[in-house]
Amino acid sequence: MMTSYDLAVEGRSSTAQTLEVRMSEHNSTLSTNLQSLSASVQTIVQHLCEGDCHTFGSVLQWCETRGDCVYAVRCPGCATQFIVDEEELAELERWTEVNGGALVCGVQV
Repeated sequence: MMTSYDLAVEGRSSTAQTLEVRMSEHNSTLSTNLQSLSASVQTIVQHLCEGDCHTFGSVLQWCETRGDCVYAVRCPGCATQFIVDEEELAELERWTEVNGGALVCGVQV
């Protein structure tokens, strides 16, 4: 929808136009943001950011005494768990830092 209005600034007057733009569809924004992610991380983000759950997942960590760790992302909405390695977890955390606030989903960092 295009509208116009008159604007007067310091003795000058002009007609300006404003453009009302609808926010892009959630899914198209999400799919654009997923293109650079690995397949497993895409699956997790799609689960947390689409459908009924739409939430921030909890990150669980299990570590052995020698320092080997396993990470899981748990969806609080449906209790689905995804096992991720350290690189995938870092990728999820980076994605959430950039996109999570706007989309209100991702992992709790």
